[in-house]
Amino acid sequence: MLVQEIFIKPLVGSGKPGSLAQQGRAMKKRYEEAKEFIAKSNKEALESYLRSGVVKAVEVLPARNACDACKKWKGKKIALKKAIKKPPLPIKDCHNEQYGYCRCTYVPVVD
Repeated sequence: MLVQEIFIKPLVGSGKPGSLAQQGRAMKKRYEEAKEFIAKSNKEALESYLRSGVVKAVEVLPARNACDACKKWKGKKIALKKAIKKPPLPIKDCHNEQYGYCRCTYVPVVD
């Protein structure tokens, strides 16, 4: 699925008239697709860091408008292999009011 299809496509649908329930289902579907996309992207980032052979740890980088639960992770470093076994992202207690899902990401730590 292309990023444009998830994030840029208007949430109200194709412009054809539809019930609020239909629009709500469409928004929920796009919300779930966005969550899946971000989770997959974070997993693939960890795997690519491992393949590089250079990255030994990752640091959690909260989104600019992160919730308090995510802000607590700011700057925390996690060994790469540990992050792959038990990924800290998405933050379980995240309650991002603007998006409704965790938007934190990893930053590679290179020695």
